[in-house]
Amino acid sequence: MKTEAPSSRAQVPEVSSPLVSVVLPVRNGERFVAAALASVQAQTFPHFECIVVDDGSQDGTADLLERVAREDLRMRVVHQPPSGLVAALNRGCALARGRYVARMDADDLALPSRLQRQLTRLESDPGLVALGGAVQCIDALDRALPPEPILTGSQAIERALLRGDCPITHPTVLMRRADFEAVGGYRRCIAHAEDYDLWLRLVERGRLDNLPEPVLRYRRHPQQVSIRHHAEQALSNLAARASARARRAGEPDPLAGVDALDDTVFARLGLDARQRAQAVARAILTAIGSLREAGELPAAQALLAHLQQAARAHPLPPSMQADLRLAR
Repeated sequence: MKTEAPSSRAQVPEVSSPLVSVVLPVRNGERFVAAALASVQAQTFPHFECIVVDDGSQDGTADLLERVAREDLRMRVVHQPPSGLVAALNRGCALARGRYVARMDADDLALPSRLQRQLTRLESDPGLVALGGAVQCIDALDRALPPEPILTGSQAIERALLRGDCPITHPTVLMRRADFEAVGGYRRCIAHAEDYDLWLRLVERGRLDNLPEPVLRYRRHPQQVSIRHHAEQALSNLAARASARARRAGEPDPLAGVDALDDTVFARLGLDARQRAQAVARAILTAIGSLREAGELPAAQALLAHLQQAARAHPLPPSMQADLRLAR
């Protein structure tokens, strides 16, 4: 069932000098995007703009966005040919006028006080460059799912990033635009792990943290990027971590100027086929768990079959074999 965009009798005026720019990329998102935008419109902090980048949608998304933008001038809609998530994110951030950039996805729901609480924390702590928060997980029908653990404390978050974890949920983040621009924004060669790569570069400029209380209702479903692109995401994660290790060792960034990951780039990063296969397998196991919790069993079973086939070509270590048996 499609969700209609919110309507109002009086046009909501534009904010002339927004403090926060919310950046929301979308492609073919008419099922959820109206509710996502309504959750942004309902924020208790009023001095924001919302930049929605329509990345070549072919459903009813474009018409829905234009209708919302006519009613609420805080909504700035731009359309582009399908160019990918990183291009959409960078375009939205380049258009941002706010001192802070808030990320938002087209299938999630921001809690009403999200921007106010995050802004209060960032304004009081100049050394903090980006701030995420806890999430309430929901499925495609808005039903509550088991909660995800939240990691807080800048030192704990930095340690997690360096060991390959991504403890900050991308659509919960509010970050300082100056720092985002200083590190070069999102890198297109790190497909589907562009957030993890960005956190690794931002943490070299300052601290990152999470609010312990929820700021977002985070939707799990088979069309999530982390589900549909688990292999690319896992390989990008490996590359981003290898790049960060090189920078911290005082070496030139091996991904500087790289447009896409290939065998030559992986060899330069010191990542062999076995490491890459195990990283993809771990990502599949995580995706299977997420789908199982969301009740999406056919999709979970399809991923399981794919992993079993891949494991025949690249045998898994004993610990992962145990996880595979448990998933099965």
